[in-house]
Amino acid sequence: METKNCPFCGEEVLATAKKCKHCGEWLETTSATKKIIRSKPNYVLLSWMCYIAMFVEVISCIQEMGLAKGDYHIRGLANLIPEWFVVICGGFLFVYLLFGLRKHYMLTNADKPNPFIALICLSIILYIFNLMMTLATEDAELGITILMIPVLISCCILEFIVGFKLNKRFEKDYSFLGIGVGIALMLYAVVPVIVMIFGLILSDNEEAPWWSYVIASGIYIFLLNELNALFKEYES
Repeated sequence: METKNCPFCGEEVLATAKKCKHCGEWLETTSATKKIIRSKPNYVLLSWMCYIAMFVEVISCIQEMGLAKGDYHIRGLANLIPEWFVVICGGFLFVYLLFGLRKHYMLTNADKPNPFIALICLSIILYIFNLMMTLATEDAELGITILMIPVLISCCILEFIVGFKLNKRFEKDYSFLGIGVGIALMLYAVVPVIVMIFGLILSDNEEAPWWSYVIASGIYIFLLNELNALFKEYES
């Protein structure tokens, strides 16, 4: 029976095979697949974007905790960078990384439907609302928060679904702590929201406690580390 070598792992497979039985990569090249392959992600740039996103998240966490203001006497970049600028940078980096992750996913799953586009669109809307909250007056914050809630819930649901799909697809891929991008994204979809709600319940005022911001940022940085490890594996 006629065979060929898998272009991904080099193992021998049937000439008519659509998927490699050794590495699980899809071998059938459709027009959709060719289009994605021509626009292969820039893994080196994506890896650097992960590092920048980590730095931006640390600054955002400090600003959210209020440590850049008040009596804590903390000075530095958090005081110098406007909050609205941090929100814009953080939103751009997250959406860019989602696009890169989608391209990587589509390299071998071009014919499979996935909710990446819906997640990207909702993430953009959510960051726009977040930017509006940063620039809004106290009277307008309540109305923006009401509009944000359904978008936030939908975004978390889609993040969990995408994470579940990625966990099945990338379960054999390299990861930072052996967790994987899929599980990290599922944790990011659930843990920060639960922590923030729990923090607000325990808080004596309307502000979430400082530790809730630390945990939420820590989960996001963990996700960025997993993404970085995945992108680095494909840099060559």
